[in-house]
Amino acid sequence: MNILEAAKTGLAEIRSHKLRSFLSFSAIAFGVAAILYTFASVHGMYEEQRRAFELAGPGRLKIGRNWEQAESGKRGLSPGLTLSDAAALRAALPGLHMLYPVREARADFRCGALAQNVAVRGVTPEWRKRDWVYRLRGRLLSDDDVARAARVCVLVAPAASPGPSSAYAGLLRRVDLLGRSVRLGGQPFTVVGVLQSPPLDDDPRWFTGQDTGDALLVPVSAAQRYLARGEQGESAKEAIDGIELDTGDAATLPAARRRIEAVLRA
Repeated sequence: MNILEAAKTGLAEIRSHKLRSFLSFSAIAFGVAAILYTFASVHGMYEEQRRAFELAGPGRLKIGRNWEQAESGKRGLSPGLTLSDAAALRAALPGLHMLYPVREARADFRCGALAQNVAVRGVTPEWRKRDWVYRLRGRLLSDDDVARAARVCVLVAPAASPGPSSAYAGLLRRVDLLGRSVRLGGQPFTVVGVLQSPPLDDDPRWFTGQDTGDALLVPVSAAQRYLARGEQGESAKEAIDGIELDTGDAATLPAARRRIEAVLRA
């Protein structure tokens, strides 16, 4: 039987059993579609994972404050984690892709009739080197802002969500605050920049467990001077809550970690 005869026989069978042929073709089509959908979903998750790890950094490391010591009031031989520690680490490891200190705070945000307690992060310009998913209007914080403890801030507009949003988020959607003065913790701050977060379904940070909660940004020195609460003494003025760094290469992380531990012990 040649190919032409086989084709004729097949067409005759299809015409003779139309329903059975339709069901067979449908089953094959659905099976192929399911396989293609599965491959597409797996590929999509892989791409999201790759993008998330690129954003987070291959040699990411977080140094946290010893809160047990801070809360118990034990000073020991160390004043705790400070800006001096961050400067010493930068000097000891100049090749780091990113290193910035973090000072966390809560402060009353006031603008017109709005008053709401918001999360504030005191950082340096190196903050933007990782986890950057935003659209920027205005400018970011500068080294000069940090040096002067300038009362400037960058507002982070959260992504729109189907559920109820906070009054702060609603204000940022309705009103352009760029260049205006707001009050944080009773102090006047000038808004020098506004960051717009991406939609939740397009934000890869959730894949690596990075915090996708949005906070208002100020110079770390301004957070220490104007917004820190509940700590006393000279060391408290320089205290920070953590240091975030990235070596730029996962292979260099173990050696960098040993060097970091040595510097902090010293």
